Amino acid sequence: DEKRPFKCDQCDKRITAMTGLAYHKRIHSFSGDLESRKVFNCALCEKKFANISALQKHAKSHESSEKDRKPFECDICKKRFADKSSLNIHKLIHGPEKDRKPFECDICNK
Repeated sequence: DEKRPFKCDQCDKRITAMTGLAYHKRIHSFSGDLESRKVFNCALCEKKFANISALQKHAKSHESSEKDRKPFECDICKKRFADKSSLNIHKLIHGPEKDRKPFECDICNK
């Protein structure tokens, strides 16, 4: 597979980058249950995570303001999101930009 040239020798999963393969192989070194794989602990609560990115995403939930917890704002409806990918998915409900109505409500300005 050209897009995923690196193959795990233990489960045959294919990975796009060598660093990703090394990271993936860690799951084979833990015992069978998912809880044993959760080695990243939140310093503010008792939650544990299997990878650092999940911990970092969780850490945002401890931020004090909504703007800090959800820094990505929809420019159309002003709804806020914790990550850019969620915002991009949300924007699909508004339809393609070329199809959006160029009119504004006199009452609510939406």
